Amino acid sequence: MVFALAIFSLLGLGTWRGLDSLQSAARIEAARMDFIVALSAARRAAYAEGGTVFAAAGAGDRAVTLRRADGSEQVMPLRDGVAVQGAPTRGGVHFLDSGWAENSTFTLGWLEGERGGSATVIVNQRGRIR
Repeated sequence: MVFALAIFSLLGLGTWRGLDSLQSAARIEAARMDFIVALSAARRAAYAEGGTVFAAAGAGDRAVTLRRADGSEQVMPLRDGVAVQGAPTRGGVHFLDSGWAENSTFTLGWLEGERGGSATVIVNQRGRIR
């Protein structure tokens, strides 16, 4: 009886670890989608306003800040515990009113570094975000 209980406990622990890693991956992917939404908003604003919009997101940032040509800013936070781990040295990406952008690669990951997993967001010169 005790042996069976020990076996079931170990199986449950393994399942719990698997669920934790699945939850971690889902939260990283949700933060990636938040990041893509923020960059898309910057691109749309550049089109609509006929000016450059800078999407600021440097290493360690937990949000994307949209800085418009008129000086206004809009902060778009990422999910709890997720931050930018890697970013261009300029600290973000410029979107132009023509639809063009700077080539940029961002890496998102966990702040505390305890959990594994990361996600990458790429912006090409045509302004395509993936």
